[in-house]
Amino acid sequence: MPFVDEVNLRLRDHMGYSGDGQGGVGSLPVGDRSTARKPLDKLDLRYLFINLAQTMGDPSALEDILTLLGISSLVPLVNVAGTGDAITADLHPLAVASGVTVTNQTAAILVPTAANTGNVTLAVSGDTTRRVLDNSGNELPAGYIQPNRVLILRRLVGGASGHWRILNDVSRADLLAAIDGFHAEMRAADADNRTLATLADERAQEAEATARLNSQTLQYLVDRLAALETGASQQEQPMTTYALAATATTSAAVLVAAGPVTDLKLVNKSDNATVGVAFGTAPVTVTDAGVLPLGPGDALDLDTIPATPIYVIATASADVAGTFSVPLHEPNPNWEADFQGLISRMVSAGAPMPSLPWQDAYRRLYSALRREGILSRMGGLFVTAAHAESAALVNWSGSNVMTVGGSAPTFSAKQGFVYDGVDDYHDTGVNMNAFLGSGAPVSAAAAVWSTSLPIGTQRAALGDGAFELHPTRFTTAVAGVGWMTSSATDLLENLPSIGFVGISRSAADRYTMYGPGAAGDVKLREVVTFQPNRPVCMGATNSSAGVTKFFAGTVRAALVGRSLNSVQMLAAQAAMSRYFKQIEAL
Repeated sequence: MPFVDEVNLRLRDHMGYSGDGQGGVGSLPVGDRSTARKPLDKLDLRYLFINLAQTMGDPSALEDILTLLGISSLVPLVNVAGTGDAITADLHPLAVASGVTVTNQTAAILVPTAANTGNVTLAVSGDTTRRVLDNSGNELPAGYIQPNRVLILRRLVGGASGHWRILNDVSRADLLAAIDGFHAEMRAADADNRTLATLADERAQEAEATARLNSQTLQYLVDRLAALETGASQQEQPMTTYALAATATTSAAVLVAAGPVTDLKLVNKSDNATVGVAFGTAPVTVTDAGVLPLGPGDALDLDTIPATPIYVIATASADVAGTFSVPLHEPNPNWEADFQGLISRMVSAGAPMPSLPWQDAYRRLYSALRREGILSRMGGLFVTAAHAESAALVNWSGSNVMTVGGSAPTFSAKQGFVYDGVDDYHDTGVNMNAFLGSGAPVSAAAAVWSTSLPIGTQRAALGDGAFELHPTRFTTAVAGVGWMTSSATDLLENLPSIGFVGISRSAADRYTMYGPGAAGDVKLREVVTFQPNRPVCMGATNSSAGVTKFFAGTVRAALVGRSLNSVQMLAAQAAMSRYFKQIEAL
């Protein structure tokens, strides 16, 4: 780029470059960012002054530009003659004596003696006449070459006979004119900078004074806003309430809430004892510092809890009762010890210690099933979509583990056991007859979560022969899922998908079938022999004729036990659905 254009670009008035650097061409709308004033930049000035020094012949600066251009040496041209349009010259005698000749990439210094009026040629002794072009490869316009202007040229191959390329495009007159512009720009910029600095200093002093004046008020508002947001968050967030009950004694503090809770309500049911409530640290006596005393019959109602765990201690034996809340679907902190017992059983069965994210998923499922009273009603609860095969065999509601009955099914982490439909199955070790009592007990339930399967023949994912759960569509029903008793087969029809089927019996002559998300379909039977005296199988059914109806698909979870109402059955589906979704990301 010609030096004058470089000056106009780097020292332009506005951020937007209009072409002449002075805002006179291509005006912009008022308010456009490009109309902002452009400040002087040291980098721009340094660039321009180096360019200036190089062009005016400073030795070290010329050396720098030669290095940047890849020129190792320059050959002076002497005896310059001819016209401004047809220049002739000789190589310097010392260069000739050193054996220098004109070849491709030869770099030379030329000081013309006349201005050009049109296209220019140069004939150097020992070389043919060649065109002279500017540094962009264009023909030179009239007046481009001026007398006594120092030109640095390089011979390049191109065209019919090659050409000479001018590498520097500025004259001393151009530089002097540019320097005058520098001075004016710098004086104006210096004045602007001084004004802006003064204004900035005044504004900084004002801001500092305002900050000092309002710091206490601002901090108060911030604290108040944070408190309001916390309260609103707690009020808006859905919560789950748990009951608590304990007997406070004088000998040792009793734990009533192990982890973070809110909305604590506590009643001292004693007629004569004082109960002390402590937050964070177990107290030794009712009179310890920080202990809240509750007289006989007194109640405590706190929305915000100072700290956890929460303990009670009394002046005499006293029963306390109440409730506390945790966010919806969060585990009950008071059940942590029992939950860790389940994890220990998984490890004892041969499973590796589950990671913290896996433990969180197990904990939430455990708490959800226990909260709805489901866990306590089960004789067998197997979560086969587990982190390890040994963990998938553990009975969450009992003390046993499943065993392989036929060929070993394939285990898939986070999915469960994949049964081949040939001879794979598990013996759950749960005998419904022994668990519920001999005969034909009225209260019984079973459910299985499995993969969706296409229409097929009878395939039992869970059963003991008296009952069989078939989470697959029968060939005789366009859209049905069935379970079979010893006396008949019942179908749930018009289901959008398969993957869950459950039954619950709470009367001698009827039971309810459940599909995915369904409210239940009551089936009437005069006689139902519900539980024979043999263990339940997973992946098949355990009939009087032996293990049959092998399942082809994946079982992710199953339960067998006492009857569940419709709310509990739907709660079990919801808890399992959240669990399956949570472990997908693990």
